[in-house]
Amino acid sequence: MAPQMQRRTVLTGAGVGLGSLLAGCIGSENPLTGDEVAGWEIEFGVLAPQDGPFERFGQDMIESLQVIEAQLEAADPDFRISYTIKDTETDPDVAVDAARELIEDEGYQALFGPCLDEAVQAVMEDVTIDADVPLVSPVAAAGMSALREQEDEDGEEYHLAFSTAPDAHHIGRAFNRVAGLEGIGSIALVHGDGVYANRLNSEAVEEFELRGIDVLEVIELDEEADPEELDIDGILDDLHGSDADMLAIATNPGQGQQLLETYYADYDPKPNIVGDRLRDPELPDIIGADLAGSFAVGINPLHIRRDTGEQIGEEIDEEELEEELEELEDEEVEVEVDDETIEVNPLQEFHEAFYDMHGRNVGNTTVQSFDAAIVTTLSIISAGEDNYEGRQIARAVDRVASAPEGLGQYHANYGGHNYWEGVGEIGGGTVNNYLGPSGDVSFHPSRGSRQRPILNAVVWSEDADDGFEERYPIPLQFG
Repeated sequence: MAPQMQRRTVLTGAGVGLGSLLAGCIGSENPLTGDEVAGWEIEFGVLAPQDGPFERFGQDMIESLQVIEAQLEAADPDFRISYTIKDTETDPDVAVDAARELIEDEGYQALFGPCLDEAVQAVMEDVTIDADVPLVSPVAAAGMSALREQEDEDGEEYHLAFSTAPDAHHIGRAFNRVAGLEGIGSIALVHGDGVYANRLNSEAVEEFELRGIDVLEVIELDEEADPEELDIDGILDDLHGSDADMLAIATNPGQGQQLLETYYADYDPKPNIVGDRLRDPELPDIIGADLAGSFAVGINPLHIRRDTGEQIGEEIDEEELEEELEELEDEEVEVEVDDETIEVNPLQEFHEAFYDMHGRNVGNTTVQSFDAAIVTTLSIISAGEDNYEGRQIARAVDRVASAPEGLGQYHANYGGHNYWEGVGEIGGGTVNNYLGPSGDVSFHPSRGSRQRPILNAVVWSEDADDGFEERYPIPLQFG
C-alpha cells in the first residue's frame, strides 16, 4: 500500500471501524491539504499501571500501542513510534518517580498516561508543570482542571493535561437516567474515596434525589485498599439488605470486580449498575458470572453506533471500494504478542484488529487508550521534528483533536480516512479533527476531560459480537 492513499468521499469499512479516522472528506478534495513532510521517529513516555487495581487499564494502553505499531508498519507512512513504558503500580508516588525518570533522565517531552486521577495530579504538581510537558490520559479525567492551564511569557494560555475519558459528572448523570428509566424508587451505592469516585457519587446522589429516587445507603471505600483487605461480605450485606431496588457500584476496577464476583456467587442479585471503569466485555469471564441484571454506562464506541460502510459524501464507487478492501486484506504483518509471533492485518477495523492481535474484545478504556495514544502521536507530529519540546507539543493537541472555529458546515468534516493517511500533511502544518473509535475527540477547555462524549447504557450479552447490547442512550445537555 502506498504511504498516502487517494482520498475519497466515502468512509470504507476499514476507515470507520478502525476508529483511526481524521474525519470524512469535503467533496473530492480537502481544502486544507498542506505539504507532506518526511517521517521520523515519534517519541513519548508511557505511564501505565501494570500492578494494582488499575492493572487492566495498563494492559489496554500497552496493547493499543502494539496495534498502532503494527498499523504503521503495514501502512508504511514513514513514521514510527518509539516509547518507554514505566509501571505506575496504581500509586501516585511511583507515578511521580516514573515521570521524573522519563522526562529528566530519558528526555521525553510528552507523556501517555497515567490512569489514576490522583497520579495525574501528583505528576503534574511535582514534575510536568515545571518541565512544561503535556500528558494525555486515557482514563483519568478528574481533578486536573486547576493545574492544566498555563500562561507563556506573552500571557497566552496553553494546557498541559488532557483526557479521552468522560468526566465523572457525565457518568453520575448516566446512573440517574438508567435508574429512572428502569422505574427504580430507591438505590444503595458504594464508591471509592478518590477524586473521580467522590465526584461521581456527588453527582449521582444529587441526580437521584432530584428525580425522587431515595438513596438508602452510601458506603465509601479506601480506594488504595486491595480487595482482600476489605470486608466484602459486610459491604454487600449492607447494600443488599438496605431494601434498595437497585445497587450502584462506583469503585476502582479491582474492588468492583471482587464485589460483583461475591455478589453473583453468594446472593440473589438485585438490578445493579456499574460505571465506565467496569464496562469491560470480558468482565463476565473475569468474575465467573453472566452479570444478568447488571447495567454498565460509558462511551458508546463508534463501530457500534454507525454502519462502517456509511456514505457521507458522493455515491459509493463499488469498484473502487472493492479494490481498496482487497488491498487491505493483503496487508498482513508479523506481530509479536505475548512472546508469540502471529500474522495479523492491523488495517482492518480497529476492534477486529485488536481482537485478532490480543484475543479479547475492546472495552471503553481500550478505545480511549487507542485515541489518547493517537492524539499524543499526532500532536508530536504536528509540533514538528525540529520542535520536539513540551510546550510546542501541548499547543498542538487542540490542532489535531479539534477542527478550528470558523469552518462553517465543514467544521468537523475534513482530513484523511485513517490517521496514517495524512500524518505527513499534519507534520507540514495541516490542522485536523480527530475521530477515533471512542468518537469525536475534543477536550473541554477548562476541565481537559472529554467534551460532548456520546454515552449509552448496555447489558452484557453472549450473543452480541462485542459482548454488549444497548439498552438506553444517555443524552447529555452539557459539554
